[in-house]
Amino acid sequence: AVGLEFVPSQYQNILDAFLSKQLIESEFLEEIKYNSNWGFPWEHYRLILDFCRGNSIQALALNSRNESLYNRDAHAAKVITEWVQSHPNQKLIILYGDLHLARAHLPKYLRLELTARRLTKKTLVIYQNSESLYWRLAANQQEHQADVLELGKNRFCIMNAPPWVKLLSFLEWAERSK
Repeated sequence: AVGLEFVPSQYQNILDAFLSKQLIESEFLEEIKYNSNWGFPWEHYRLILDFCRGNSIQALALNSRNESLYNRDAHAAKVITEWVQSHPNQKLIILYGDLHLARAHLPKYLRLELTARRLTKKTLVIYQNSESLYWRLAANQQEHQADVLELGKNRFCIMNAPPWVKLLSFLEWAERSK
């Protein structure tokens, strides 16, 4: 299964209907209020859901409408843990933004939820395009030599774009959010 930040969990039934081809794309986007709730370019996310639809892969709606980053992380951790508990032998890939992946955010809340339910699961965190790591590599003229960096036990960073590409994506989103 795939856990998705861009869909609020209150729309899980709509996500399920879209994945089972009961809704067309425009209906799905309207029903989940994609543009007002998320706003990043839909083309990036369409590919993920097309893959899920074409391969009968379940998707989990993980976000909440709460503005607090910590509350959103706690909510997502609860949804993830409930799914893991009811699907003990399945793998779950969670696609979430950078800020949520800091140790004090989603990984912490997920660890707390799993511990509270006495569940033991391996987790792997993969960051993408860390600005600070990029500039450290650039200082040693190695920014084009490292594709994946090991940051610690079960923590990695994929380096496939310079910081300004990431910034442009954020600026696009900020412009549309006005």
